[in-house]
Amino acid sequence: MKQLRNMVSALRRMLRRDPFVLAASGFLLLIILTALLADILANERPLYCRYQGQSYFPAFTPEKIDTLYDARGKLVEVLNFQQLPWKQLEYEQVIWPPVPYGPEEADELRLVKASPLGPQYWPGAERRPLPFRFRHHLGTDEQGKDLLALLIHGSRVSMSVGLLAVGLAALLGILLGAAAGFFGDYRLRISRSSLLLLIPGSLLGYFYAFVVRQYVLKQAAALSGTAFVGELLLSLGLFACILAVFGGLGWLLARAGIGRRLVSLPVDTFISRIIELLQSLPTLLLLLIIAAIFKPGIGLVVGLIGLLGWTGIARFVRAEVLRIMGLEYLEAARALGFPNRTLLFRHVIPNALTPVWIIIAFGIGDAIMAEAALSFLNIGIPHEMVSWGKLLPKTPLEAWWLTLFPGLAIFLTVLATNILGERLRDWLDPRH
Repeated sequence: MKQLRNMVSALRRMLRRDPFVLAASGFLLLIILTALLADILANERPLYCRYQGQSYFPAFTPEKIDTLYDARGKLVEVLNFQQLPWKQLEYEQVIWPPVPYGPEEADELRLVKASPLGPQYWPGAERRPLPFRFRHHLGTDEQGKDLLALLIHGSRVSMSVGLLAVGLAALLGILLGAAAGFFGDYRLRISRSSLLLLIPGSLLGYFYAFVVRQYVLKQAAALSGTAFVGELLLSLGLFACILAVFGGLGWLLARAGIGRRLVSLPVDTFISRIIELLQSLPTLLLLLIIAAIFKPGIGLVVGLIGLLGWTGIARFVRAEVLRIMGLEYLEAARALGFPNRTLLFRHVIPNALTPVWIIIAFGIGDAIMAEAALSFLNIGIPHEMVSWGKLLPKTPLEAWWLTLFPGLAIFLTVLATNILGERLRDWLDPRH
């Protein structure tokens, strides 16, 4: 698409000319790579080891159980990869991850709230100092978990929520904003028969999609937020299918000469009122209330942030579409008889995406902040999952490193997305 090529070209120019953009892009790329490679970068098991004459890859086979026999076939040792004290074994060869600690449980050292600047010792009466290789370089939390390992694995959840939530918001905002600007209040016209049949179709669709399936939806909500989002999407799909069936029946009646008179649907007014309603609500408070009702799940957090964050994108897309609708090439295409589908998806939407990239850049930072706020309050994200917001302590004065490093990760990520958003806004502005 032309707009996408223009954005990529603008980004290349920014990277060459602006060191802040280069630093922000490099930092975000580093965070994304860290999230993708978290299991390799931070793991309590070696990447490779040779033990008792056998070669193993414990980090990649964490659930493996192996047995060792001597030359006479007698059982010597049973290796359960989930329970071995990996740091205390004597290896013939070993390759450790960059951070030899995992996020799921405290290591065998059990150093609770160990300061990154203070002494750290092996367990035992002799109090031997930890070698540099096994030090907790950013300290540990109140459960003895390595903070650097938690930050590495927490980047996966935080970035996933930010990218997926903004992707959902962008999809909804682009489609609804384009529909509002393209059809207005008078361009989408349907027959009276279709309109009359859509009313009972809506009632019947609501009955089968939500009333009949209410027990399934309640069970999914009790199971997890992700399961609830999946069942909700299934109900919405069923509702849309029933509406489509009744709309098709209305179209057949109109073709037969019954109720052929066309009426206009106020698409722009309807979508604009929904946008005004959602923007009048306190978003963070609404997130807290809804997330506290359902069982925690990353899908729930993504769905809530996405469903509450599409309004800004829709407003900008609607404004761009209204501007494009007055251009001569679109009027010529309409005069040549191009169908609305072709005009909307091939000519209008691709040329209306310029402000969307800017909002997406800012939106990723906003989504990460929203997820961090929910996680800090232990809402939304399941307890077994790690995110940056969960690492922030409730009593920050007890361990300064638990406040500094997670807060710094959130701050730098949001700052990087805001820098990219501001520079994209400047470079895509035709006045520059």
